[in-house]
Amino acid sequence: MPVMPTVVVARMAKRLAEDVTIYTNGNESVAEEYRKVLARSSIKIDTMPIERLEKGKEKGEVIIHFKDVERQVTEGFIVRFET
Repeated sequence: MPVMPTVVVARMAKRLAEDVTIYTNGNESVAEEYRKVLARSSIKIDTMPIERLEKGKEKGEVIIHFKDVERQVTEGFIVRFET
């Protein structure tokens, strides 16, 4: 599975944002590949399965709702890659 496009974009986003998280939607094997490549980076990897995305109140905000938990995260923006 090619991780490089995601890693390149995550590193570019890190130049513009304090926090960058790659969400793998439950895919642990892809998350492990990202962890290997980004071992020395502060880019976070989140493997929780995603239930839905919701538009936030501010311009580009997106609220991520996770399956099977009451957890949700608000991000300033998201980028999606189909793998």
